[in-house]
Amino acid sequence: MQDIICTVPEFCGENDCPVGVHLAHYWCYDDGTYTVCDSDGNHEGCEQGDVPTFEQQDAAWAEYHQHVADTGSDPLNEFSAVRGTLKRRERYTARFRNSILGAVLVQVKRGRSEVNLRQLPERVAEYLCVKRTNAMSPWVFSEGRFADLLKLDGVKAPRRLKSQMPTASVRFIVEHEVPRNAHTVAAELRRAARRLIRKHAAAKSV
Repeated sequence: MQDIICTVPEFCGENDCPVGVHLAHYWCYDDGTYTVCDSDGNHEGCEQGDVPTFEQQDAAWAEYHQHVADTGSDPLNEFSAVRGTLKRRERYTARFRNSILGAVLVQVKRGRSEVNLRQLPERVAEYLCVKRTNAMSPWVFSEGRFADLLKLDGVKAPRRLKSQMPTASVRFIVEHEVPRNAHTVAAELRRAARRLIRKHAAAKSV
């Protein structure tokens, strides 16, 4: 049996590290041995005396909270209530045409604006289940033939003349995350960290 004794932030001090701080997990095993696990999941043996005391743990977290208050950056995502992204809903209409390749995507509109198919967002391609062999090839429905596409919920086959190739259309909504304003996020992180620092200071003074 094994248990995590404590988890503390550790500043690596490496200039080329994009994060600069990592979580270290200290483990204890039934046989009395100890290990410390780094951010990559690598365990390294350590002595019982290497395990941070409660005072050292508090000091390490206090240093990290001050780091967030000073920089507006939370690389360990300890202040998860401050969201770095917003959820956005986009409405699309897509039109397919039957061909010898199968159901080929011939048009996508977002609202009233037409989308360049050579720059089709990945989230839209995934929703429509379309793929292409290269940047110049057409987008083709990858889950079956044109008849299979027509069986899907929401897909409509408009009336057509005998001389026209069969077509189908679908309206759909795609949700995805977009980054919030970086300055706003940093300001909210600073405020959240300062509130936590004041809370801890008040608790110690009691």
